[in-house]
Amino acid sequence: FTRVLAKIENLESMWKLEEIVQVSDGVMVGRGDLGMEVSVEHIPSIQEEITCLCRQLNKPVIVASQLVESMVEYPIPTRAE
Repeated sequence: FTRVLAKIENLESMWKLEEIVQVSDGVMVGRGDLGMEVSVEHIPSIQEEITCLCRQLNKPVIVASQLVESMVEYPIPTRAE
């Protein structure tokens, strides 16, 4: 039995968020990737929107929030971050 974990990492996925959450087994919030497309101030509210929807639909949600050393030293994230 294969499970599908969707990674929400761009604005396009936010436009289709409910559909993505409904068809997946869980969601991971790609904060660093989202930060490449939206301003840093909006990340917490986007994260909250994703988390609330997952809770409503009884789906597990993972928030990727580990800081990499380069994130501490450089203000602009790399694509991988």
